[in-house]
Amino acid sequence: MSTNVEPETDVRSIEYDSGLDTVVFTWNRYVTGEQFRTALTDALAVIEREGATGFIADAREFTAHSDDQLEWLQREFTPRMIEAGIERSVQIHPESVIAEMDTEETAERADAALPEGVAFEMTTSMDRAREFVRG
Repeated sequence: MSTNVEPETDVRSIEYDSGLDTVVFTWNRYVTGEQFRTALTDALAVIEREGATGFIADAREFTAHSDDQLEWLQREFTPRMIEAGIERSVQIHPESVIAEMDTEETAERADAALPEGVAFEMTTSMDRAREFVRG
């Protein structure tokens, strides 16, 4: 059961799925800089407010991450997400050669940033993402 907990913007949508205890964050388009950070900071606020243990980032409408974005995710977003209580995080990426290359770098950085006991996966399917956060 999903409940839209934040007003949708042209950049993103954020829902909380109480059945999965998971925040589902969807990129509606590619953004950079402050828009990128603000959208994910909005997701953190919902994670904290709901006490969610799962996080799904649907990045199928998002192209490759820049080095700055990856650094911010590793340095700022991921530690705050873990501190807020996320135990399982999954990113959904588009099926493309460029996405596959970006996926490898994103996964490597995520693995380096995650402490033991926090699980991360990348997939191309929302169904698989939901299975993953279910455990």
